[in-house]
Amino acid sequence: SCDSIAYPVGNQDAFNDIVIEQVRKTGYRLAFAYTPGINYIPTLDQFALKRVHVDYYMNNAFFAAQLQFPNLFIDR
Repeated sequence: SCDSIAYPVGNQDAFNDIVIEQVRKTGYRLAFAYTPGINYIPTLDQFALKRVHVDYYMNNAFFAAQLQFPNLFIDR
């Protein structure tokens, strides 16, 4: 079974409280948005998880740097 979903498009305008409630009722435990940012445990929203942007042209070193130092790469 699958317990997570990614919102299509996923930016903040692509889902709302109604969508989140339907995702929850369907049985998903996690939902990924395409909102840039870092998920901190005390304020974690399991139905609007943020992600680090990755593109096909990124090399392994850049990708590793994003994972190790995400605050440097988050668009503000």
